[in-house]
Amino acid sequence: MLVRVCVLVLKMLTVTCTPVVAFVGRRSRNRRQCHIDIFPPAATSDSISPLDADDACPCFWYEDPAETQRFTAPFGRAQKGVEERLQTLNWQRLQTPTQQIKCHGEEQESRVVPSFTFKYAGAPTFCAYHPGIPGPIRQIPASWDWDSHIDDKLRLHLLLSANSTKTCHDMTPPTFVVDHALLSSLDEGQDNQGPACISEAHWFLKHRLDSKRPRVHPYGSNAELCRRLRQMKERSWKYYIVQKEIHPAMLIRGRKFVLRAHVLAWVHGGTLDLFLHDNPLVSENEKQFVTGDDDDASGGQDAWASQAVSALVLQSGSRSASYLLTESEELTSYLRASILEQISSIVAIVFRELINQHPFPLDLLHNSQYEQQSSDGSVYQLYGLDFMLNSSGKVFLLEVNRSPRIATGAMGDVHECYTELLGQAMHILGVAKDASSDGELPKSGRFGAWKDVYHATL
Repeated sequence: MLVRVCVLVLKMLTVTCTPVVAFVGRRSRNRRQCHIDIFPPAATSDSISPLDADDACPCFWYEDPAETQRFTAPFGRAQKGVEERLQTLNWQRLQTPTQQIKCHGEEQESRVVPSFTFKYAGAPTFCAYHPGIPGPIRQIPASWDWDSHIDDKLRLHLLLSANSTKTCHDMTPPTFVVDHALLSSLDEGQDNQGPACISEAHWFLKHRLDSKRPRVHPYGSNAELCRRLRQMKERSWKYYIVQKEIHPAMLIRGRKFVLRAHVLAWVHGGTLDLFLHDNPLVSENEKQFVTGDDDDASGGQDAWASQAVSALVLQSGSRSASYLLTESEELTSYLRASILEQISSIVAIVFRELINQHPFPLDLLHNSQYEQQSSDGSVYQLYGLDFMLNSSGKVFLLEVNRSPRIATGAMGDVHECYTELLGQAMHILGVAKDASSDGELPKSGRFGAWKDVYHATL
């Protein structure tokens, strides 16, 4: 009997363990390929290098073993289109540290540094090589702590608040730091942080880094917000900001909506150029927003209290698929033109304040290790900016995202738009540009075009 039990246990262990061993083996084979540290974590001139490890292996993709891979491709569903575009322009896939590559029509074996890289958090890094690119093209490293001043809602608020002009204060909804002064002002119904009163209103408590889910918490009154803030541990206040509701908000088909605009920042030759894609994405809330009687405070309060959360905020898993601004039937051509003009102005102001208050670290870009391959290197970053409109058509900036959702598919079935958008962005950077189009912006495509909105000498 004992022997029979032992045999049964061994069979069970064999059945249950074999798939695990096979899975681990697949992961090991996948991760064994190559490890490139495009920019090491330490933000010092002595440590930053485009290719740091001696055993690094330039390739089209690579996996960072220290990071959880949540997505299979850095460009998401646009991956195939991007690769096909680069291959037509003679970009080469690299798979070994020393491999035969074509240079001026001749085969040669040498160690190759990727000419272009693209990194999306949670996905393999995209790397490619082209002999005609004069210098490496890299994303602005997060370790430089430059654009983190706008990717963080609290730091963005402090950045714009440092400028006393009315223009900067009117670009965003009324925003407040979470502290004891805010609690006192909410209790008293008056604001000691600015000219406007904190009267009875609807509020949103937002995580400053979007690292906590849900990211946005709605509260229907000063008392509700105060109660929630007092329930929180005081040491966690620093991770949040508070914003007033945009009231009355513009609605599409009875729903609140958010505009996602894409901005390309390119630093090259000591200058910063900003480009805005002229066809933002529209994301509607899942549920319709029930409007109350503005003349009756209790009626408005009751209407807010009866709303579903998905009618008040736009969060992952609770929204309709995105579509292009030009596809909106409710927004007139005049309003769309006004929206783009306002967004262009806001983008220029945000980055002007950024470089004025936090100068770009050119010393890190121009360090000797980075330029050992070439002095013509440049850095770039693709941003996603979220906006809302009030009922009169005024645009308000909600947040800036350093890594817009290209790989996740969270913006809906818009991968064809992203394929074209990314191809045009690479054209601007000199990655996907024909020789005949040197110095020209890419032409407008099926889904829109990039336009130059800001230029500054750093």
